[in-house]
Amino acid sequence: MQNKLFKNLIFTLIISTCFVNSCFCANYLQCEQAIQEGKPFILYLHSNSCYACKQFTPIFNQIVNSIADYNVVDINYSYPQRQNVCSAAESQTIPAVYVVNPQKRIRSKLNYSIYFKQNEFKEALLNLLKE
Repeated sequence: MQNKLFKNLIFTLIISTCFVNSCFCANYLQCEQAIQEGKPFILYLHSNSCYACKQFTPIFNQIVNSIADYNVVDINYSYPQRQNVCSAAESQTIPAVYVVNPQKRIRSKLNYSIYFKQNEFKEALLNLLKE
């Protein structure tokens, strides 16, 4: 019970602080930094041991490096200190890409079906960042 309350508290803090997006050639930040900026940001959840993550990460990096002025928060399940943050973000699957808007307190997940379709993924990502 206490663990669930803690996760809900962390999720609330992430939602209210982790929703900013601004990077010049993929600006990787900690969640708190991204939230403080107040701009929409990209939240990427993945793991080093996940086959799909290994396949998608180079594509993801290429795409975010091709767009400017957006922050990226990279949360890797492979590191134990990150697991609670991922659970608090309520990600059921990995890899997972969200666009978080801290000002509007909105978190939007990109559909996995377009992750490996670079042009569609980039277009959807940019559309969410501009909302």
